[in-house]
Amino acid sequence: MINKSPKHSVNLAFYGLFIVLGVLISPQVVSNISKLSISILTGVRIEPIPSPLYGFLHFPNLKPEFKDITFAADFASVYTTAKHLDKPDIYTGEYDVSHRDVPYPPITFFLCNKFLGKLPFGQAALSFLFLQIILLFISSFLVLRYYRLGLIMIPLTVVYSYLLFLTPVGLSWFERGQFDIFPALSILFFMFAVYESKGYAFVLSALFASFKWTACLFFVQGFIIYLVYCFDLKSLKHFSIFAGVLLLTLVFSPYKLILNSFLALYKFQRLSPMGPTLTNRLPAESIYLLLILSLLGYLVILLMCHHKKIFLKTFLPYMTGLLALDLIIISRAFEYRALCFIGFLPMLLPWIIKFKNISFYKIFFVFTFSLFIIAAFHGVSSNLSIYMTDENLTTIYLAYFIMISVLPIFFIAYLNDL
Repeated sequence: MINKSPKHSVNLAFYGLFIVLGVLISPQVVSNISKLSISILTGVRIEPIPSPLYGFLHFPNLKPEFKDITFAADFASVYTTAKHLDKPDIYTGEYDVSHRDVPYPPITFFLCNKFLGKLPFGQAALSFLFLQIILLFISSFLVLRYYRLGLIMIPLTVVYSYLLFLTPVGLSWFERGQFDIFPALSILFFMFAVYESKGYAFVLSALFASFKWTACLFFVQGFIIYLVYCFDLKSLKHFSIFAGVLLLTLVFSPYKLILNSFLALYKFQRLSPMGPTLTNRLPAESIYLLLILSLLGYLVILLMCHHKKIFLKTFLPYMTGLLALDLIIISRAFEYRALCFIGFLPMLLPWIIKFKNISFYKIFFVFTFSLFIIAAFHGVSSNLSIYMTDENLTTIYLAYFIMISVLPIFFIAYLNDL
């Protein structure tokens, strides 16, 4: 007869609960994936439940080359533009179905041209979306397996399914054919690389970051903290690896193409504000001063603290707060960029397990982060979207940044007899 310990029973109950939840939500998840996939393949709008936050977007197909474009409008911008990669003016919007500036890195157009561009639009869009999802699941499993926590993929799969396919924000990411799982993957491997000092993880982080520049400020801030606090040959080597990979993704592109890509990014930031953004609510000087003061305050506390592990104890929570601020200082802050936050999820349990003597801080962070994610994804019910105006959501992002990035740092510093 096998005697099961209380801990073993708790584990069984925990995984059993998520298996039941997974079974309960799976019919609706499959239904929503099927409806959106058919919509993209056929151009016939089939509404999932709940509806995508921004509804369905279809541009008039005025040119013959755009006749097969259905939905997935943001992927369509890259798909149609990538077919003209040999032209010097791909960043003007001339080859985009909506005639918008397309501020994506050259490598994104190159890969789309060589691979997905060979497929019919509907198949290319779905291949692109499911590739991101597969990469997310594989990467999450590999990181968790490193910590011998592979079974955590059971609850994590349920969480991913819920956020991606049962929330208005996740469904908008799918309907628009967006790229935001790539920045999420770059954040995942960056956090893993910093905590475990793995050079190959910095390579993967830089590679995924090169596909979309949403989180570029996040990595600038992250490396400032990492290099100032952990300054040695190893940290310099890791920074060189990350920067080198980014440069390699650019170096084979024509000089004018690289220049135009940065000009397109600059022009995008200068567009009239839209969505949950601070750019129309605070002067730019105030926003960047807030970022600088936050970084300086965090670094000063780190450098004054006697306890060496204070960096690893606070870095992950602090970076979630910085990302929240980074996403609302973009001029056009679309809400599906909240998908970037899922890059922190696979590292959350290893962080909780690793540091056992900061219980209050862990509870505070996990509780606050969970509430923030639910709000950012409009994840309680479709009715939540009614109350989540741009102003309200901007306030939530800003409040989260302040709570996570400022107050807990002082609390931890106090606990460590600063």
